[in-house]
Amino acid sequence: MVDEGEHPKALLEKGQFKALQSDRVRLQHGSVEEAGVIREIFDQFVNCRKSYSDISRQLNDAGIANHNGRPWTDGMIPTILGNESYIGKIVYNRTSRRLGQKLVKNPDNAWVRGAAAIEPIVDEGIFARAQKLLAARRVEIPEEEMLSRLRLTLRRRGKLNSHIINTTLGLNHVSSYVTHFGWLRKAYALIG
Repeated sequence: MVDEGEHPKALLEKGQFKALQSDRVRLQHGSVEEAGVIREIFDQFVNCRKSYSDISRQLNDAGIANHNGRPWTDGMIPTILGNESYIGKIVYNRTSRRLGQKLVKNPDNAWVRGAAAIEPIVDEGIFARAQKLLAARRVEIPEEEMLSRLRLTLRRRGKLNSHIINTTLGLNHVSSYVTHFGWLRKAYALIG
């Protein structure tokens, strides 16, 4: 937190807010170690072509905790790879909510990007390559095909759970089933 003259006043911890309207909040990098982990994730994904699972497993095996002090999961890796703040841009207006209404996601073209809001820790070139690889991984599969693949996995494995779904090649991530069918149990019901 800085005052109107840009003089530092305090370091805000997670969940803390400024108290005075005249105060401003400036973003600051995490530790050198944290920045190194982010760079390593990008390097492993872009240059070594490692999967989300391989990257999260490597971080956990090395004893590196995530920002909450917990083990890494596969779902955290694409979130980091798509986060523009690592190239110095802060993105606003991703979601909106009208008074008394539900929170809705805004389309990408409605997002507001603040360039040079913070010093970048990832090269823009490697970030752009990561975005191309992420886009290539996103394949739209019709819901009936998603269910067909899930049914086949059930026949082969004899049971289903989140871990089996997330680690089986050819199946969407559990979050995709939740997005498409509302919740995982509904997808289970649809395949019998």
